[in-house]
Amino acid sequence: MLSTVYDYVYDMAVFYRSCEQADYNFLKHCKAKEIPTVYLSDDNMLEFYKTDPKTFAYIAPGTPAYETTCKIISESDSTISYSRAITKSCSQYTDRIMECSTNIPAKYLSVRNLRSYSDRKIRFGVFSGNVRREIFSKIWDGIVKFAEEYKDKIEIEFWGIDPSEFEPLPCFVKHVGFSHSYDLYLKRLSESYFDFQICPLENVNETDKSKSPIKYLEGAITGAVGIFSNRLPYYKLDNTCCLRAENTPEAWYNILCKAINMSEEERYQIYLNSIADLQRNYTTEANSISFLTALDAAVLHGKLNKRKIAFVPHESLLGGATLHIFRHLRLMKSLCFDVVLCLPEQCRQPDLPEYAEKYGINVEYIPCRRATSPVNRTEEDYKNAEKIVEWAKENNIGLFHSVTFNTSVALAAQMMGIPHVATLHQYYASDKPFNKDEVNIQAIHSSSNRYALEWNKVLGVPAYRMVCPVSDEFFNYYNKNKTFNVQRTEKSERVDIILSGTLQPRKNQLGGIKAALILLKRGYDVHVSLIGYDNLVQDYAAECRDEIEKSKYADHFEIVGFTNEPEVYYNQNSQILLCAAYDESMPQTILQAMAAGVFVVSTNCGGVSEIIKNNYNGFIADGNEPEDMADAIERLLKLDAQERSNVLENAHDTLYAIGREEFVRSELVNIYNMAFENLSSASIVRETIKNETAPASVVPAKNITQKTIPADAVTISSPRYKNELNYDEGFAIVNGGRNLVGHDRFYTITMRTGTLEAILLRFGTESQSCTGKLKLTFIMEKTGVIIDCVEIDAQKINYVTDYRINITPICGKSGDRIIMKASYETFNKNEYLCIYEKKRSLRLIDRLKYKLNFKSSYRIAGYGIFR
Repeated sequence: MLSTVYDYVYDMAVFYRSCEQADYNFLKHCKAKEIPTVYLSDDNMLEFYKTDPKTFAYIAPGTPAYETTCKIISESDSTISYSRAITKSCSQYTDRIMECSTNIPAKYLSVRNLRSYSDRKIRFGVFSGNVRREIFSKIWDGIVKFAEEYKDKIEIEFWGIDPSEFEPLPCFVKHVGFSHSYDLYLKRLSESYFDFQICPLENVNETDKSKSPIKYLEGAITGAVGIFSNRLPYYKLDNTCCLRAENTPEAWYNILCKAINMSEEERYQIYLNSIADLQRNYTTEANSISFLTALDAAVLHGKLNKRKIAFVPHESLLGGATLHIFRHLRLMKSLCFDVVLCLPEQCRQPDLPEYAEKYGINVEYIPCRRATSPVNRTEEDYKNAEKIVEWAKENNIGLFHSVTFNTSVALAAQMMGIPHVATLHQYYASDKPFNKDEVNIQAIHSSSNRYALEWNKVLGVPAYRMVCPVSDEFFNYYNKNKTFNVQRTEKSERVDIILSGTLQPRKNQLGGIKAALILLKRGYDVHVSLIGYDNLVQDYAAECRDEIEKSKYADHFEIVGFTNEPEVYYNQNSQILLCAAYDESMPQTILQAMAAGVFVVSTNCGGVSEIIKNNYNGFIADGNEPEDMADAIERLLKLDAQERSNVLENAHDTLYAIGREEFVRSELVNIYNMAFENLSSASIVRETIKNETAPASVVPAKNITQKTIPADAVTISSPRYKNELNYDEGFAIVNGGRNLVGHDRFYTITMRTGTLEAILLRFGTESQSCTGKLKLTFIMEKTGVIIDCVEIDAQKINYVTDYRINITPICGKSGDRIIMKASYETFNKNEYLCIYEKKRSLRLIDRLKYKLNFKSSYRIAGYGIFR
């Protein structure tokens, strides 16, 4: 029997130009199987009938195809659109729409060399199908007039549309047939060369308005400067990147004459500007994060099933952690998720509610208890949780994200069976014993790896580092700030320094003030602005003021207090951000300064050294004393212009890679998806244990194979496998329940083809002298039948080694799942045998890359070997 699309296991179903009943039937199948679904549209299918009523009559309103398209859009988990006009049309049927940008691989956008006109004709290209007949008819007289005037200097090549349908042009003309293979088309473009591209577009209907600026990309491949109609989508392009004309013969004649009378250098500069714009905004690589985020968001939309995400800060003051989670709220709202912002009832300061109101977000209040370190539940938590559950059901909440240990929210989430994500920026050890089973956190977010790993060890909960997103405005300051800040600063020149954060001992603003006073005494004209709350720890604020006032440099300091517009201090008003803290996680001010082209000098607190590499993209003081900070600032001030430029560029590039809202948004969606996965993984393990309770009674003896594999027979030496493993060098989690001592570990292997015959694993011995037996048991998930058992002598396992584990071939269908139970038996005290693991990402590109698909919080560093 031939297989059908219904017989396969899919990570996702993407519906493109889908309008048939069979498409809708498959959508319903996917929904029933909890397979994420996406409607993808780069053309406005809902408006096609307006373009050519006769050709597209089959998809006009009232037809089965039109109605089916509307149902697919409405019932898909999300829609990916490629223009604002498409989004507008689809929004009639769904509010879960994400816009992506048209793109091509960067390899096609390498810079072409300048070609002189001196010994050749100037080449004009037209890349368009017959659908552009009408607009060419409208402007053709202008092209004819231009061709008559410059017939000896130009040649025009038409790709697709046939110029013989119009009045003959008096210059050299060539026609190339339309190519239906886009890869072949791009290859032909890259092998051609044109000076200018002629691309008119009328915008008489919604279909035209829905077009992406694809010709802008395609023309640049050939080296051409685009000449476009001043219509969507081209009128939004920067004037330095193209030429534009109104759709009249006279306007097109004039713009073509302007083009041909440009100097070679003028034309080439416009071309270079367009290439820079395209490489930054329109390559596949530049847009990959947005596209993957859209796919991951579709997965999350499916899991939430129109429920909301509740964000629960720990306070209403606008401190770093509160601003951080509020930015998360806004990022998720930008992906069309319904969000709710709620505060503990006791937090009634107006700061956050007033701030949130600017973004159209209201604040609600819930009864809850929170702490900085793990605590056990109390009777108060149970009372609070009952009220929270009632509120959450009324508000259709599907996921909680709280800051610090919110015991009431954690309990409410458990009672509802929904995920709970906790932001724990810093690590605070518990001074009392606590029950891990009562923590109920499916994923931990921290802004530094340092504290993420600490929480992972203590709680055994997967923890992820994700820095605070930095808004585009800070990145936009970079070019101006860099020009201003690379100038060599002599002692006589003014140096403006920012000290940011709530005035409190752990942030050590007093030490920063003393460092500035040292620099003043050394002859540097430094001026310091302290921004942040100065009324919360009043004794410390008074101490800072006293230190300033008793010096003779009081006019060099300004205590600004809290400001709603801190970005002002990063826009050509400061040269240096100083972080003087003793105790931090990952200060947002450091990230903002690096993005904005402001130098960063910091103590080595929290996770700062994860981002700042000393003398490369910032400066880390040798200690926390004022003298140490003053020395670090002076080291910066003594750099020459080129060295300063390098530091600023390196800092900006660092933040561009990890701190853009686009990137952090992708990581955030991934964490929420992982929280759902981790919520379900516990039930899978429990079911596995249940199925395994009496294996002898359900498994024939002939199906159980015992074998011991010597280490030298299974060690993998092929570099191909080492590349595929893609493990984190030296990263083994040996505490928090991730080693193989004292309990079993369960993993799920998803069959990708018919037969699984081996797996690759990375083993390690923490003590380097293990004596026990490692036992791997392979169990069919559905039936609980044990297929194979493998024993490995731990004494023959090297410290960190890749192994191929051959098993009795397991035959099955694609999509069958096998539980691998790993247990370490007959070991001596203090032995640690580890399966080295890698944090798992739910992004589809990673799931396709790996052959092992686990329903646990960590991905094993391994690979399935299939026939």
